[in-house]
Amino acid sequence: MNPNPIDQTRLSVAAIAASLIQSLEDSNPGLTERFVKNLEAKYQEIRDYEVVHTGTLETLKWTRDFLKS
Repeated sequence: MNPNPIDQTRLSVAAIAASLIQSLEDSNPGLTERFVKNLEAKYQEIRDYEVVHTGTLETLKWTRDFLKS
C-alpha cells in the first residue's frame, strides 16, 4: 500500500514545526507550552468553522502530539 502523499506532507509539516519549536525552547524557555496553548486555540477555532477542515485539524493534532511526546 502506497502512503497518501498529502498525508505524508501534512505529517512532515507537523514534524518540522514541532522540531523547530523544540529547538527554540532551548533559548526561549516556556515557548513549547505557549505554542501548544495557541495551537489548541487555533484547533478549536478551525473546528468551529462552517466548512470541515479535516486535514488541517489532523496536522494541528499531529503537531501537538509531537510536542507532547
